Amino acid sequence: KDMKTFFTIWVGQLISMLGSGLTNFALAVWIYDRTKQATPFAITVLLGTIPRVLLLPVAGSIADRFNRRFIMIAADTLNALLTLIIFLLLGAGNLQIWHIYIIAMLESVFSAFQEPAFSASISTIVPKEKLGSANGMIQMREALSTVITPILAGILFVAIGFNGIIMIDFVTFFFAVGALLLVRIPQPERMPEHKDKNIWQDMKFGWSYLSERKGLL
Repeated sequence: KDMKTFFTIWVGQLISMLGSGLTNFALAVWIYDRTKQATPFAITVLLGTIPRVLLLPVAGSIADRFNRRFIMIAADTLNALLTLIIFLLLGAGNLQIWHIYIIAMLESVFSAFQEPAFSASISTIVPKEKLGSANGMIQMREALSTVITPILAGILFVAIGFNGIIMIDFVTFFFAVGALLLVRIPQPERMPEHKDKNIWQDMKFGWSYLSERKGLL
């Protein structure tokens, strides 16, 4: 356990989040410009949220059963392919609103698996006395992405256009995957009382754990 491993992953994920933020901002502009309505954008946000919320309990159980680093690499790679699809459709002049709906939904699915795998990995790579610092850096990463991406996206949208922004986003995925390839994330053994449980039983156990602790609930 050392902060170097965590920092390597953190930097890769930050760069990737900035790239994704640029694309999300550019997509919002494109949708408004194309439809002149707020409803399609609202539907995109909805489809980008609901699958993640519904799948997180399942994804958490899977993150405990399988290699977390592989799950994160797979999620980042699949998201990169979706970005490439947007780039190709836009370049061919065939990008439609319904394409955006499907892509937003798929990105939400991949995010549902990437997030718990990353969160659960923190305690296995960061020393206990540094967990507060690590959590602070995660909060800072999200804040930086929220604050910086609209400014960068506004400048880049004028300078290089939608296509250029999407290509930047595609390149940033290599930083996220490259960082994960450079490090090792230990996979803790499942506790004896959980080894024979299936995913549904894991979810039931999680709900019972929360419901018995009113503060957490």
